[in-house]
Order: sequence, then C-alpha cells, then structure tokens
Amino acid sequence: MIDIVEAHPDLTLWQYSEKLRDKLGINVSTTMIDRFLKQHDISLKKKTYRSEKVVTEEVQKARVDYW
Repeated sequence: MIDIVEAHPDLTLWQYSEKLRDKLGINVSTTMIDRFLKQHDISLKKKTYRSEKVVTEEVQKARVDYW
C-alpha cells in the first residue's frame, strides 16, 4: 500500500481501493485504507483544480496591479 501511495500520491481513497483490487485482487474499503494511512502517519494532499497559470509571476503581478 505504501508503494502505491508513493507512486501515486494524488489519488483518492476510492482510487487506492481500485488499485489494490486490480493489483492484488482484494477488495479493501476506503475506511480501511484511511485507517492504514493514519497508522503510518501518511496524509493525503487535496487536489487543487486551479490552473498552473495562476501561480506564474506575470499573473501575480497583474493581480497586484489590479488591486
């Protein structure tokens, strides 16, 4: 499980469950995955759906100029 998280850090718990089913042929609930990750002090990062353009220097300058 840790190998899967390291290889795919941005997946959801549901997607990890599907990966385990596909890779090992076992069904694991998202609750069980969440408990496992907590026991190993692994936290999942939330995805951001902002465009990468938002953080460019040009866009940041335009924001400052606007305000």
